[in-house]
Amino acid sequence: MKTKRNTGIGLIELMVGLAIGLGVILAATSAYQAQRQSWLLMQGIHALHHNANAAFDHLQTSAQSANAVVLQGAPNGTVAQLAIPSNDWGLVEGNTRSDAFALSRFGVLDGYDCQGNHVGKPTLIRDSYQVNSKHELTCKDTLSAVLGYQAIAEGVEDFQLLYAERSQSQTSGAGAQWQWKNADQIVSTAQVMAIEICLRMFSTQLTNVPATDIKGCQGESVLNDGKLRRVFRRVLAIRSQL
Repeated sequence: MKTKRNTGIGLIELMVGLAIGLGVILAATSAYQAQRQSWLLMQGIHALHHNANAAFDHLQTSAQSANAVVLQGAPNGTVAQLAIPSNDWGLVEGNTRSDAFALSRFGVLDGYDCQGNHVGKPTLIRDSYQVNSKHELTCKDTLSAVLGYQAIAEGVEDFQLLYAERSQSQTSGAGAQWQWKNADQIVSTAQVMAIEICLRMFSTQLTNVPATDIKGCQGESVLNDGKLRRVFRRVLAIRSQL
C-alpha cells in the first residue's frame, strides 16, 4: 500500500517568496517616495508663484497710481488740474533702506488702500510696504487710522528695490538717461521713472530638492537647507511720469 506524502513549502521556496515580497514592498515604497517628492515639489513651486503674484499685484497697483494727477471738468469744457500728490518714495518716513518703500496716490482713483479698506475720494492714500520678522510682505496706509501692517504674501525672504532716476539735464527724447539708484541716492524724486522690484521667495515646507545655483537679489549665494527658492524681478513704470 502506497502512503501519501504531505507536500508543503520548503525553506528555499520560503526564502524566495520572502525575497520577492520584500522587493515588491521596496519598489512600492520607492514609487511612493518619488511620487510624494514630486507632489511636494509641485506644491512648493505653486506656492512660490502664488505668493509672488500676490505681492506683485499689490505693488503694481500702487506703482501705477503713484503721482497720478486729479482732474476736474469745468462747465465751459475745460479741464482743471486740482492736485498732484508729492511722492518721495518713502524717504520722509525714513525708508532709506532698499527693502521698504511707500507710494502716495489720491483715493479718487480706486478708493481702496493696499489692505482693501475704503477711503474717501479726496483722501490721500500712502501705501507703505515692508517685510516683517515672519518673512511676510506687509503693507499699511500710513495716513489712515488703521493700526498695524497686514500680511499680503508669505515666504518672502528678501525684498529689494531700485529706482530709475532720469537725468535732470536730459529730461526727454532719445537722449534721456536713466540710472538705477537706491532710495537714499535719489537726487530728485520727481525724476523717478520706474521701480525695479526683486523678491526672493522660499517654500514654507521642506522639499529636499537639491538647490540649483540660484543667486539672490544682490548676487549673494542662496542658503541650501532643503527649501525651494526662486528669485522674481519686475520693473514697474510710473505711468504718470511717462
